[in-house]
Amino acid sequence: MIRKRIKNDVSITWILKRKDGTSVDLSLVRNLCVYVRHSRLDIAKKQEYDVVDNVIFLHFLASEQKIAGVYDLHAKWEQIDESIEGGIASFALDYCNAFELVEKSCELTEEEQEDEDFVSIVGEALRGNPGYPGKTPVIGTISATSVASDQNPSFTLSDSGNVDDDGNPIYTGSISIPEGNEGAAGKAPVLVIGEVLTVDPDVAASVSITPDGFTDEGNPKFVISLSIPKGNTGSPGDGAGNVLVLNVNDALSTKQYVLKPKANGSTEYYIEEMSLPTHAHDDRYYTESEVDTKLSGKADKSTTYTKTETDMALGGKVDKVEGKSLSTEDYTTAEKTKLGGIAAGAEANVQSDWNETNTEADGFIKNKPTALPPTAHTHDYAPTSHAHDDRKVYRQTIIPALKRRS
Repeated sequence: MIRKRIKNDVSITWILKRKDGTSVDLSLVRNLCVYVRHSRLDIAKKQEYDVVDNVIFLHFLASEQKIAGVYDLHAKWEQIDESIEGGIASFALDYCNAFELVEKSCELTEEEQEDEDFVSIVGEALRGNPGYPGKTPVIGTISATSVASDQNPSFTLSDSGNVDDDGNPIYTGSISIPEGNEGAAGKAPVLVIGEVLTVDPDVAASVSITPDGFTDEGNPKFVISLSIPKGNTGSPGDGAGNVLVLNVNDALSTKQYVLKPKANGSTEYYIEEMSLPTHAHDDRYYTESEVDTKLSGKADKSTTYTKTETDMALGGKVDKVEGKSLSTEDYTTAEKTKLGGIAAGAEANVQSDWNETNTEADGFIKNKPTALPPTAHTHDYAPTSHAHDDRKVYRQTIIPALKRRS
């Protein structure tokens, strides 16, 4: 375990390995975070780091060191794994007792003190003459060029021969970066709006983009969260603010009121019923009472039918035919057949009248004889001498014959 006096930078290398001894390929991981954590107090501090040849280089700076004691290392990262739901796998790894910070250098062994950047040599000091202050180099422009992918990257820094206003020398740089190999065509990202927050006016607007797995088509999905500051509070109005209505209990929902202040500039008010303007009645319109009177004689909804109910009731009715009417006496098919058997022009039996002389009257007897001579006949009884009664012949011969005609 590394041991250092507190307030001295601690530089550490860390290689992440699996249980089978193989190293984690850091070029394939994403969102790698490295922390230094106090073992006893469980206080963690996120660290800046560099990765070179799959090795993590981190520096726990003296300015970050607050408490002596044993410290652990903690790392967490994500890695794409399309075999699981969401397509992202999360990992974490700890290295316990990575190093210790002690309060005093004398707590270190001589061997550990050899690794210190400083050693203590006590002797009599002789003060020399003060030297001239040095100048701090200033980096000016840096140009970057790309080179073939099989060449190594390079960086050169040279003195431009110029100085700034404070006399500091200005250096220029040149960097050569090899081109990368052409990669496979990537998937277009899909953006989804996430949480949108309204923050205070003095908070700056912010946008965060968080990976959220992949779509069914394999496109990477990201959630955009927004924080938008609300506007500043407006200037106060000229009104007096809240008012107090003194006789509010007298108000009725069927009336209209106006507010009148108790005094000039007062916030106490009285309500007063609004007087509506009067007007002459226009005969073209009904008054409210006239409308109520006319509506009072109308059927209410409980005694009326809906359109569906009306259509069903009318479906079993007979349509009215012009020139015809309906009665409660049903006309049967048998009666229609009976009437169909009567000859055209037939008349009902009419009692004939011997004395009727009007030839247009129903009782007039046509071809009535003017004389009625006796006819030959035999009697079934012994004949006697007698005179004929013309009326008897009429009853026995004429009347039956007339009845047969009718």
